[in-house]
Amino acid sequence: MKIGFFSLGILCFFISISASSQIAREKSAILEKQFPTLSQKNTETTGDVYDQFGDLFFEKNGKTYWLPTYTNIQGPTIEFYRLFELKLDSGFAREVTNEMLGGYYPCGGLNPPYYYEDFDNDGIKDILIIDHGKEADPDFRNWRAYNIFFKGTSNGFVKTNIRGVTDSLGYYHGHAIGDFDNDGKLDIAISGSFLRINIFKNEGNLNFTKMNISSSTNNIDAFALKFIKYGNDNNLELIAPPYRDFDNIEWRAQTHLLNLSNNSWNVKNLGKAGPYSPAVDGLLWGCAEVLAFKNNNSNSPDLLFRLEGQYDPNGGWYSKFYKNTNLNYDSIVPITSPYFDTLKVFFIDPKIVDINFDGNLDIVHKEYNYGGPRLPLNQRIWLNDSKNNFNPSTIKFDSLLSKQMYLFVKSDTLKKYNLFMTVNEQSTNNNTTKVIFNRFDSLVYPISNEFNIKLCEGETTKTQLIKVPVGMSIVKQAQKGKITIADSTASYTANTIGLDTVTFKLKNDFFESAEYKIIYTVTPKPTTPAITRDTANNLVSNASIGNVWYKDGTAITDTTQKIKPSAVGSYTLKTTQNGCVSALSSPYYFLVTDVINLSADEFIKLVPNPFINQLNFDFVVKGYQRLNIEVYDLATGMKMANKQNLTAGMPIILGQLSAGTYIIKVISNDNKIIQQFKMVKL
Repeated sequence: MKIGFFSLGILCFFISISASSQIAREKSAILEKQFPTLSQKNTETTGDVYDQFGDLFFEKNGKTYWLPTYTNIQGPTIEFYRLFELKLDSGFAREVTNEMLGGYYPCGGLNPPYYYEDFDNDGIKDILIIDHGKEADPDFRNWRAYNIFFKGTSNGFVKTNIRGVTDSLGYYHGHAIGDFDNDGKLDIAISGSFLRINIFKNEGNLNFTKMNISSSTNNIDAFALKFIKYGNDNNLELIAPPYRDFDNIEWRAQTHLLNLSNNSWNVKNLGKAGPYSPAVDGLLWGCAEVLAFKNNNSNSPDLLFRLEGQYDPNGGWYSKFYKNTNLNYDSIVPITSPYFDTLKVFFIDPKIVDINFDGNLDIVHKEYNYGGPRLPLNQRIWLNDSKNNFNPSTIKFDSLLSKQMYLFVKSDTLKKYNLFMTVNEQSTNNNTTKVIFNRFDSLVYPISNEFNIKLCEGETTKTQLIKVPVGMSIVKQAQKGKITIADSTASYTANTIGLDTVTFKLKNDFFESAEYKIIYTVTPKPTTPAITRDTANNLVSNASIGNVWYKDGTAITDTTQKIKPSAVGSYTLKTTQNGCVSALSSPYYFLVTDVINLSADEFIKLVPNPFINQLNFDFVVKGYQRLNIEVYDLATGMKMANKQNLTAGMPIILGQLSAGTYIIKVISNDNKIIQQFKMVKL
């Protein structure tokens, strides 16, 4: 890694989004202890003060923590690991280095990678830091560092040695973790220019065994490592692309693949001898990073290589990107694009995250300036097209937000992403530069670029557009219905059948997105069906298909046009056509005559039959002094009258009924007595 030199007094801010201007949105951190900035003449560090790299954000016991590499804050010097507890919504930052780490420990490198994983399988995540070396040292030949491991406990972390991993001095650059033997324990691989490759098998309880690497050549100088699934076995392999070497050009000419066999790693070539051979004009090339992305059509991933090249004999570097071309990795070719063939633009420390929630891993870059131009902010967010091809985002950012680098993308259980980045600002007081840390709550894309929703006329549907609350504006309004957008959800009521297209944007004070579509297809709702009764006592729907019958409000299995009820009850009906469901039909109460037989000395009488306006009601039923009657139209099943708590001998006036045939149901309050009569009104 190469570092350009800056002299920055840095003041940390954590701000949240408001509706005011950029400057008004800046919110000073509420600190338990104010961060004192370093003087440029501070002698407690070798070299200058640098921007933060390699930052780790993590959650523990429901709290958020920030572990930066160089804090640019005294205490005791910038070259110590510092840990801060954050309350991101309020800007609260409290240093908990002693409390959580148990003391201050020296940081050898400016941008070491952090792994926050459970290495000892005790259910608590640990922190492994692969230290990069003191690049602040003017003599790079003295670059040396120790790796550092903090064992996680329920309260904090305990610095713990891992034999071979944390007790070996070296300039570490290549690193990978993965369970290569599928035993449920994370293994470690590290490499560097003074170390070559070491692979450590996790035996459990923080015991790691250094494994044997069998090679016909000693020229394996990998500064990038990656465990990948390659081939048909169950183990992971280790890919080891070369880095630049200032003394031996041949060492950087070939990528290697290490394959586990009989508890030893065998080395073979991967792909052709390129693209790491010297480029034109004597440029030095080397692979600084290799990224792996799932390939849906293969057991092996797609690989993306970031290569570094020197464009200026006096210093200065740039990045180019290469990708394997097929499943055999038999060639690795450059990606030619205005955003990948980046000339003097130097990308660093990419974060891989599904930033637009489409199920595909995207890339978020930092960018380090070695004298070349800066890319616009959106061009440092590379979106995956689902085939592991990448394009810059289309978000339009405030110009103030395009001046530095990404720090980290953090996700929580709601898939809420916080993008940390730095923004340089010139102070009006002393003409010095400070760095302000800004926080995006909503740097997101919708769940889909185009939503296609089907619904029925008159229905209302709700569609979640994004998974993070953010401001939205409707560009094209609904024409055939009514739409509102609130709380990340679109609510649409269909008034007219046909297609209705709505477009919207994501928008807040920081950015404005491209337009996205919601296409509503509105289908007619079927007419409400009707039930009749035929001469064979069948109930018949007037709809030939799509019938759903209900008895007493519960759907029954019979879905034919005609059903024969086997029990007394209230029958209703819905029909479904083209995915739309009709309203519920009017109920038809089906009655079965001679439901019960009374004993010889019991009776229930309704006379006369036929009747004109009045019926005489008489009964003798043991244990019952009062009964109820319900009157139903035989043709329609509709309930026409209801008389409660009738005593024997009472007249029943039914003059309101039209002439016709009726079923009169006599029932007790406890439903143990049911008798039905077919009566004709004149």
